[in-house]
Amino acid sequence: MCCFYLCSIMRERVQLQSISCVVIVTAAAEAGFCLTPWIPFNTHCFRLIRTLNTWSDAQRQCRKIGGDLASVHSIEDQSFLISQSGYASTDEIWIGLNDGKSEGLFEWADHSTVSFTSWEYGKPDVSSEIKDCVLIRGENGNWVDRMCNEKHEFICMKMSTSTPSGEEVSKDIGCKYGWRRQNSYCYFIVTKPKSFPEAEADCKSYNSYLADVSKGVDNAFLVSLVGMRPEKHFWIGLTNQKNINRFVWTNKDKVTFTNWNVVMPGHHKGCVAMTTGVFAGLWDVLPCTNTLGYICKQLAEGAGLTTVPPTFTPDYCAKNWTPLRSSEYCIKEFSQTKERRTWFEARDFCRAIGGDLVSIHSYVQLQQVRTAFTSMWIGLSAPDPTTGFVWSDGSPLQYQHWLTGQPDNRNNVQSCVEIMMKWHHYTDGSWNDVRCEKTNGWTCQIAKGVTPNPLPTRVPPAYSQTLNGWLKWNGNEYSIVLDRMSIEQARQHCKKKNSDLVSITSEAESILLWNLISTHERLFWIGLTVDLNKTAIWMDGSPVVFQMWEKNQPHFLNNDEHCVAMSSVTECWHNLNCGFENYAICKRSSGKTYIAAAPTVSPIGGCPANWTKLASGCYKFVNKENATWDGARTHCKAMGGNLASIDSKSTQAFLTVAMVEAPTTDLWIGLISINKQPYYWTNGQAVKYTNFQPDMFHHRHHSYFEKPELNPSKPVERECFVMSTNVKSGIGTWAKKSCNERCGYICLRNVDPLIPDNVKPIIYTDYVPVINDTFRVNTQEMSWNAAKRFCESEGAKLASLRNEWAKSYSHMMSLNLNTPLWIGLNRKATGGYFRFIDGFDLTTIAWDHFQPRAGYHCVYVNQEGKWQTGDCDRKMASLCIKSTDVPPTRSTYRGVCPQYQSPRMHSSEHYSWIPFKDYCYLFVIRTVDWSDASVSCARLGATLASIEDPSEQEFIKRNIFIYSNSYRSFWIGLYRTLSGMWQWVDKTPVDYTNWGTDSSFTSGAINSEDGQWTSDSEHSSKPYVCKVPKILPQAPQTVRPTTVRQTGTSSSVTLAVTLSICLAAVAIVIIVFVVKKVWLPHTISI
Repeated sequence: MCCFYLCSIMRERVQLQSISCVVIVTAAAEAGFCLTPWIPFNTHCFRLIRTLNTWSDAQRQCRKIGGDLASVHSIEDQSFLISQSGYASTDEIWIGLNDGKSEGLFEWADHSTVSFTSWEYGKPDVSSEIKDCVLIRGENGNWVDRMCNEKHEFICMKMSTSTPSGEEVSKDIGCKYGWRRQNSYCYFIVTKPKSFPEAEADCKSYNSYLADVSKGVDNAFLVSLVGMRPEKHFWIGLTNQKNINRFVWTNKDKVTFTNWNVVMPGHHKGCVAMTTGVFAGLWDVLPCTNTLGYICKQLAEGAGLTTVPPTFTPDYCAKNWTPLRSSEYCIKEFSQTKERRTWFEARDFCRAIGGDLVSIHSYVQLQQVRTAFTSMWIGLSAPDPTTGFVWSDGSPLQYQHWLTGQPDNRNNVQSCVEIMMKWHHYTDGSWNDVRCEKTNGWTCQIAKGVTPNPLPTRVPPAYSQTLNGWLKWNGNEYSIVLDRMSIEQARQHCKKKNSDLVSITSEAESILLWNLISTHERLFWIGLTVDLNKTAIWMDGSPVVFQMWEKNQPHFLNNDEHCVAMSSVTECWHNLNCGFENYAICKRSSGKTYIAAAPTVSPIGGCPANWTKLASGCYKFVNKENATWDGARTHCKAMGGNLASIDSKSTQAFLTVAMVEAPTTDLWIGLISINKQPYYWTNGQAVKYTNFQPDMFHHRHHSYFEKPELNPSKPVERECFVMSTNVKSGIGTWAKKSCNERCGYICLRNVDPLIPDNVKPIIYTDYVPVINDTFRVNTQEMSWNAAKRFCESEGAKLASLRNEWAKSYSHMMSLNLNTPLWIGLNRKATGGYFRFIDGFDLTTIAWDHFQPRAGYHCVYVNQEGKWQTGDCDRKMASLCIKSTDVPPTRSTYRGVCPQYQSPRMHSSEHYSWIPFKDYCYLFVIRTVDWSDASVSCARLGATLASIEDPSEQEFIKRNIFIYSNSYRSFWIGLYRTLSGMWQWVDKTPVDYTNWGTDSSFTSGAINSEDGQWTSDSEHSSKPYVCKVPKILPQAPQTVRPTTVRQTGTSSSVTLAVTLSICLAAVAIVIIVFVVKKVWLPHTISI
């Protein structure tokens, strides 16, 4: 190959200011000379002969004219044949490759070395027919083995000569010196590296442009020019600098052909360059600042632009098909059917009815195609692992809309593309590459005016279903468990069904299971455990012959992730802490025996010295030596246990009571969170119970979908937890701390069956001091009033449970005695609402479900630590308290509250008005909509409550907090006017607010848990709060002491009160009517 350096001025060129010295490749020296009609290339001459012959006859014909059937030794040779020899994409042309001498061992007819191949996908194939000879066909000229007695056209090859004879084929007519002609255009190869903008400007200075590629044969021609060049890339004129999702040529917008490299174009933004070498002709997206060689293009002198004659395209679609905007196609979605297909099955379905899977070439089309369902196949795939994505209909890939981070070809098995639902968390119809074997819905396209063929028969599923709902495949049965549970619970569930957690022993089995779970978007437990050295074992004893780990998995962030789950989204496996709660897959195989789940029996045994037993566990409190969380876990493991997990309120109460005896330091427990993921117990137990400090209650819900991508270079962020000794936030509550702080800790181990269990529950019969309080359990069973008198006889009160420790202590005593305990709550004794009888308000509650009950006034603690109301005459044990704390002082306000009478006939409701300052309040535990609540209050001469200041806010919050376990919020008297302003129904100025969230709804409510205000639909059902001014005592009047006068005065007062109530009720009803009218749709008549 020879090169000439063209400096300063080139023949037929006036200006070269942008190029100081350009390297161009000339073809004459490398091609040699050939007599017409032979075409020179790379020291050889080629001739396409259009007569039909068998392979042997074709070889004889070539040899008669001094050559042989053509051999192809490089991508350049291949590209030359399909772009310059006269070959057309519809041809089938014999070449010199065959395996006639030895089956499967192909050789060239001219005995040259086989150093390059370009087989069609799936070729050569195994067949009963003897296919020893090879031809090229299709747009890319790929190779196919065929029977040698078939008749086809052929191409001959011979050596070129070094000197011309004058009868050579004229080439590059109409092109400047150094330019090469293909059809109507001339191309110029520049090897001096420049950035994309510089190359574009330089081509313009030649009155040309960076080359565009309109079809495959043009791409092949360029490969024949640069394919074996030492440079790795050459710029062509394609770019997506303006819009990452859309590629355009520098000289025009329309893209009619693309030839992307592996994983291209993906989520890359930049400029496009053609590769050279083994994979020459593929396109990469590179930074536009890279300096590369480049290819310029211009119209040949005397050549005219080829105009394609207009073709008539029908503008109608078959029934139930929709026109695809800016295209010649109609589309139809097949996602609504229950049938789901793999990508290839979906493509074949579309082709069977006369179309193909849909291709998308603009954002407008994307908006039309994107599905309302989970996911759907489109026609994009990468069937050849050595090239990039292509549309199945052969159209160019110039527009894309990938999900962030996609395509990623995870585990090198994802080569087909799905479009995600529009309201999915991926959103906006983004594209995602997945396994082609996944089953999805799909969308077909068909040319306008074409009537679709009848639908092909349904593809039978790869599995069958048994009568009891198990899925049968290949001698195995599977059950998909859609209840979230820990690995231990999941395995017990499977064993109860005479099975075990699934073992996966082949890729086919993995694909089957993935398709069964792919619509659920969760992690599913499988029966694999993995050790810290990454050794894996199937729980059912199956050999580990197949694995499908996620990228960077297994990965031990906290050295306690020993269980494995499969992702329903990616099919890949993640190692997790065994306490996470996921779905699961059970499996049973024919001929395999499964051990049935044993009944749950608490282990028998005792605890070592200095350990305390509760249920089947032994606990040890270490509060005299501090350690980090990791150090504490190491110490606990050294003693045969782990940092403690807390699985119930009873365990929490036990630990709280125990730690209060020496509350000197916070104590580490085994709860931890990694990288903001849900909390879990390091010993692998499920998180069944939590006791976070109040300000952490909404910090994070325990839900788990997908383990995030792991970046080994990114530091792990951990959150560790202690049982707190802080009195203000609550002794025993769980608080977050840096894992590197040094604290005491609590260890947990199983009971030892070799140690006798001789520990009995401790019952304290004397007063037990805790901070400012002392408690005593009265084991004598008596009524609530008798219990009250008993405590008072000892200078105490029935217990007020004003903090977490007091609640835990009462719980433990009730549990140890196996009996409920009366406490100091009786609303009949405190004015009809719940307040501790020693004068303290309820600042913390523990009501059981559906408590407190109407008609019952006295309260006890049950064995689960919950509060329940009961008959005050019922006999049970009780809890007394002596305290140095002083209850709050209550201001006295004049006036009394009215007697409650239910507005409903024959009602059994029992409510009492509760006084606060100058008003009385009624908390009605009956759910109605806002309007009915307003009317109900009006019938009582009241209104839905307004809230005027923080003290009133706190009073209402305290009283509705009692019901927070059962009701999320209560109606109050706020409503939104037509102008969007909030008003109180009793006309109180809205000069104090406590909004949490205010949506577009029209009625106001107060949250039972935190007291914040929110808006809701007036049609929602909630309990409500009424408010009425206190009734002031009548001033003494001087009247004659006659019966008639007294009767008259009484009648007048009664009449006045009655009239006032009626007028108030009418006013409220009018407001309600106005509010409803404002917000109801209006009908306008003209």
